[in-house]
Amino acid sequence: MKLTHMLALVYASLTVILCLGLVAGPHYVNSEENNYFLTGSREVVSGPREIKIALECEKFMSGLESDFNRDIKALGSSAYKEYKENKGSRQDVSPCSLAGKYMKKIRKLEDSYDSRFTAYVKNMEKKLKTSSLSIELAEQARYAYRVEKRKIKNNFYDKAKEMIGKQ
Repeated sequence: MKLTHMLALVYASLTVILCLGLVAGPHYVNSEENNYFLTGSREVVSGPREIKIALECEKFMSGLESDFNRDIKALGSSAYKEYKENKGSRQDVSPCSLAGKYMKKIRKLEDSYDSRFTAYVKNMEKKLKTSSLSIELAEQARYAYRVEKRKIKNNFYDKAKEMIGKQ
């Protein structure tokens, strides 16, 4: 391959990389270190209107996270109580069927919270668009919501495994 062809190929590759970097930008949406809701960094939001929307969303997400955490723990306590009662009295209820019953309840709970969050973020997108702002903040909120929800669920499952292991 001639040197000019190699240089052209390198130049084309660098151009593509540069263009991708400009499109993705320094605030890539699915990046935890550049996500306002995961870091609290105001560097990724600009202007007073966007900051106000971000703070409102942060407050909403914090409340939703707290409520989800509370409700999932209540389901876990209820499942454990039912397990202990069944273990002591009736042997006709298997732990697997009990786990299946509560997994359905957890999915229903999760769907309920997802619906609330989705409705909020759609409204947030409207506010951003009305203010002629990028909807990137809404995308960051979606990503942060998935990350935080996964953490809560993993913590819940880890505690459940720990409790089962003590039996």
